[in-house]
Amino acid sequence: MKLTEGTRTVELTWIGEGWNGYYQEGSDDEKLLRLYVSDWNEEEGEFQDVEDASHCTHLSLSLDDGIVEKVLKYIMFQLHGATCQTELVRECERMSWLSDKIVEDENWPTARAARLLEQFTKEAK
Repeated sequence: MKLTEGTRTVELTWIGEGWNGYYQEGSDDEKLLRLYVSDWNEEEGEFQDVEDASHCTHLSLSLDDGIVEKVLKYIMFQLHGATCQTELVRECERMSWLSDKIVEDENWPTARAARLLEQFTKEAK
């Protein structure tokens, strides 16, 4: 599923990844969504992937489409503040820590969810 606003597209899609790299059928593995970010390239006349802005997330392929749409809107909103390539890449990396537990909360996004995301991001480093 993808969302386009102006010159940017964010997409969450499954490309075969799970918790341990490529998804292992018949194991306890889970199908995880990958985040892609593309920007409009005027010279090429098409959207092109932003370098280093693609990350596997902790979001399950089994998430309801309504929740995935909400997540895409949230990611797009978060990326609006990025003023350079480095900030955009860092924010995409931070967004990769979104998980089912966080986004399935009916009150998400909230200050509590933002704190959880911040906690998960810090613990990973």
